[in-house]
Amino acid sequence: MEAFLEHSWETIDPQTWNRLCLQGATNTVFQTYQWHAAWLEEFGKYDGNKIFLVQVNDNGRLIGLAPLMIVKKGSLRILKFIGTGHSDYCDFIYDKTNTAILSEIFKFLSARKSEWDAMALDNIPRESPTAGMINELSLMCGFWPSLYSKHPCPVIIFDPAKELVEELISKKSLNRHYQYFQKKGGYQVLHLKTADKIMPFLEQFFQQHIQRRKAARHQSLFAKEHHQQFYKNLVKSLCPNQWLNFTVLQSQEQCIAFHFGLTYNQRFIWYKPSFDTLLSKYSPGEVLLRELLIYAQGHDFKEFDFSIGDEPFKKRFANHTRQNDSFKIFKSKQDYWVHRGIKLLKSVNFLGNR
Repeated sequence: MEAFLEHSWETIDPQTWNRLCLQGATNTVFQTYQWHAAWLEEFGKYDGNKIFLVQVNDNGRLIGLAPLMIVKKGSLRILKFIGTGHSDYCDFIYDKTNTAILSEIFKFLSARKSEWDAMALDNIPRESPTAGMINELSLMCGFWPSLYSKHPCPVIIFDPAKELVEELISKKSLNRHYQYFQKKGGYQVLHLKTADKIMPFLEQFFQQHIQRRKAARHQSLFAKEHHQQFYKNLVKSLCPNQWLNFTVLQSQEQCIAFHFGLTYNQRFIWYKPSFDTLLSKYSPGEVLLRELLIYAQGHDFKEFDFSIGDEPFKKRFANHTRQNDSFKIFKSKQDYWVHRGIKLLKSVNFLGNR
């Protein structure tokens, strides 16, 4: 078993990369070659980002990947997963039955510790062996780990008879708003899977999301051009494998809601919705959710994944909640305790301002 550093993801064959994903505990679209390629195409050299891709081979066969980047934060060089900020589930990519690969990755990171100052490994699913072994592996290398945040990930796990979905679809609130748009006339749902069909709607989707976030007094990520370009990259990268489902809800020839959804490994991921804020009182967002549940039911997905966040509407529908853990790993005891002190101070300030 041998680990070495790659500075380009293009040196690895996409099919070889994706076959390795199938063996991992965290096998989602966010681990695929196509997702990484779309992200790196836009953000790979953004703000001094530097690819730090650790590859583990055994007799010339790829058995492990640490898809990392060095991100500058002031004078600090932080190791993060490629896609951080956009990838809802992150992890090292390796055969989940062979955790010795994970040990080899950490040994390599230790041997190259002069090239980075700290690690921030976000959104690792709690059920992955990685989450359970980070403390042990960090201490083995002389590092100081800290679990600094936990994020709930609600999900609907469909039963074999799909009775649960039928109950959800029949909820009074979903049907009331659906009936409103049906009576207005011209109601239709488009589930688009190809780039040539999706691209013409993207600009309206971006603007709708910007207006929705503005109404909530927040800034949409699409206010920045490079986030828009990343989503365009995803359309081109994911569509050939049928990993993208772009949904358009129309009423009277107007687009009332959109959803940029991800479909991979029999999982439908609720990823980025938008709706017309002028129609808020008629809840086009709930109508959109109803249509997506119907779609998921009709295409035999095993689960409908709301991914990160504990918004109230997710709790209303989910029947199970997973958890993502995020870790910070420091090379020295001093840096670890400085981090703990800052975290404690923020906590005290928060309680004092309540």
